Amino acid sequence: MSELVYPQLTQLPLVKRLRRRTVVNRTADGRAVKLGDPAGEITEWELRYQELSDDEAATLQAFFESTEGSLQPFTFVDPTENLLAASAALDGDAWTRDPMLRVTGGPLEWRVENTGAAPQTLWQDIGGPAGFTYCFSLSARTDVTTVIRAIAGDLAIERTISGLWRRVKVSGEVATTRFGIEVRPSSSVELRGLQVEAQAGASAPRRGVRGGVFAGAHFDQDELTVTATGLNRHSCVVSIVHAIHI
Repeated sequence: MSELVYPQLTQLPLVKRLRRRTVVNRTADGRAVKLGDPAGEITEWELRYQELSDDEAATLQAFFESTEGSLQPFTFVDPTENLLAASAALDGDAWTRDPMLRVTGGPLEWRVENTGAAPQTLWQDIGGPAGFTYCFSLSARTDVTTVIRAIAGDLAIERTISGLWRRVKVSGEVATTRFGIEVRPSSSVELRGLQVEAQAGASAPRRGVRGGVFAGAHFDQDELTVTATGLNRHSCVVSIVHAIHI
């Protein structure tokens, strides 16, 4: 992850664009062979800030100066994404499971069973910046009432789970970006809609594919114009771009 981290200063709505490149090779007999080029993927964000306070505008200006405009890379946490990678593949390599934890089902609903005599954990480190406010949320149910522990960094909550689906969330400023659940011994739960967001509250569940922490992002501008619109009120437009390099 880049040493510089874009401040957690987001306003919605924002504009996000994803551009992909296709390589076309024409053979001697006139046929066209098309292949997707993963090295040509570019993601762009346009953040349109309104009503920024003096402190928020100063923070943004100071960060822009620290990157020397478009020169220095930084880490950008996408505010529109589920930050979990492979959120619909709890049995995949993106997740770490304690040895006595059995994960079956998918892709929409998963059964997580603790076959051991001690609590077992399923978790993922999103690789995001510490010190941000995150919200980890999921829906859970079980045939036999039990208690699960939802973990967000150094924060955790315990919730009783029964036969009806219940949305569980834990949020706050965290020192590490490890998110997951702890299942009690000899119990099992069904899970769906696991999600991590860079905000205090939980929004409607959406599938996380690659995660949303973009290291190596750049400003797509060399001048930041901050306009005073009133007392302690400012506006500006910030353009950020991230290109995959392979």
